[in-house]
Amino acid sequence: MREKNRKEIERRLYSYGNRFAIRIFRFANSGNHLHILLKSADKTNLQNFLRTFAGVIPRVVAGAKKGNPYGRFWDSLAYSKLLSFGRQFKNTSNYIAKNTLEAFGIIPTRDGRYGEPLGLKIDYESILDGL
Repeated sequence: MREKNRKEIERRLYSYGNRFAIRIFRFANSGNHLHILLKSADKTNLQNFLRTFAGVIPRVVAGAKKGNPYGRFWDSLAYSKLLSFGRQFKNTSNYIAKNTLEAFGIIPTRDGRYGEPLGLKIDYESILDGL
């Protein structure tokens, strides 16, 4: 993902979060999917936030125009899960942090591969051999 797109997505996330009274605790942009740990006191605000944010991302990334369909951008609907504060919240927060590290190629994924941050091709084997 381009740095410009990543920054704009994050800017929009917090902007729409404020607009719909959503508290963002943690956010991870993995390039092909997003993780957002958030809190909403109101179901309607949460629905409006998800609808608006999901609608603006294709315009940011693909340059699609409102009212002029670009094609299918999202593979599926947003997945959501209700969490309790405490262990569930902490585990989910840690998972999102780990996903961010994997996406930026700092730690390997479960299958042992390293991500390629922002589209850069990095030869991690050579780097690790040099240590």
